Amino acid sequence: MRINRVVTYKFKPMATPEEVCNRMLALKDGCVHPLTHRPYMRTPVGGAETSPEQLQVRGLPHGYMATWPRTDDWDIQEVLSRRGE
Repeated sequence: MRINRVVTYKFKPMATPEEVCNRMLALKDGCVHPLTHRPYMRTPVGGAETSPEQLQVRGLPHGYMATWPRTDDWDIQEVLSRRGE
């Protein structure tokens, strides 16, 4: 089963939106499966909210969506995230 994850951000004064955007989008190549040594995150997309309605969910001006092809890939992401990798 495919996993879709949506994340929205509000930035601290010391963080620039460009820095966070670049890091978030770089996860596609940076998240490497420990057994296959291949990237396992698919289609990270996102950026500043630019809808014509100019609505921001709870004042969160940036959003991203990432897809993992299988629940096993998501499980690996969760374990590595908890270990700080």
